[in-house]
Amino acid sequence: MCGRFTLTLESIVISERFGVPLTDWQPRYNIAPSQLCPIVLMENHQRRLDFMHWGLIPHWSNDKMSSYKLINARIESVKSKPIFRKLFQAKRCLVPADGFFEWRKISGSKIPFRIALKNGELFAFAGLWDVWHSTAEEEIKSFTILTTEANSTLSGLHNRMPIMLKKENEGYWLNPDIPVEKLDRVLNPIPAGELIIYEVSNVVNSWKIDNLKCIQPLPS
Repeated sequence: MCGRFTLTLESIVISERFGVPLTDWQPRYNIAPSQLCPIVLMENHQRRLDFMHWGLIPHWSNDKMSSYKLINARIESVKSKPIFRKLFQAKRCLVPADGFFEWRKISGSKIPFRIALKNGELFAFAGLWDVWHSTAEEEIKSFTILTTEANSTLSGLHNRMPIMLKKENEGYWLNPDIPVEKLDRVLNPIPAGELIIYEVSNVVNSWKIDNLKCIQPLPS
């Protein structure tokens, strides 16, 4: 599962890493569902950046609020479930990030941990996106993050984890010409040895708090 993530680097770093223009991003330390995030998608075989709400609203939904809970989608079912099947075929995206949070339940309390690449670099979650329109011509662009079984590093926290694409596989994931049956090879859990996990302050439990303290390791 992925219920919060971070994107703490400056616009220029994100722009150069993903090959898209981005000029107005402020570092985020506690991105929560429903909030706007930069998303990279493919249009006319060119990468394009857009801002979308985290929490998928399918274009055919009657209620724009009921589907905000769709922040994650299980990779095992996206090829068969009607809600995701066409998006998996034609509306795949990258969700830039540099970490995410997971919680461990201990004696009735939820202890937050941050997970990131050991090298501290940016990465991308595999995502799906859609655009919802109301009868009043309101438009909402939204996305969901794909999840898979947790690797050995994360299984002690949760049995699911977001799919973190390797850099060399990002173009393959975005390419609309790749048949869906061939996408599985880039959607495996990232190796446990490439991740770092550390406990952080419970200030991250509140989506209203979004500062450096959210990602600082607690003293040993």
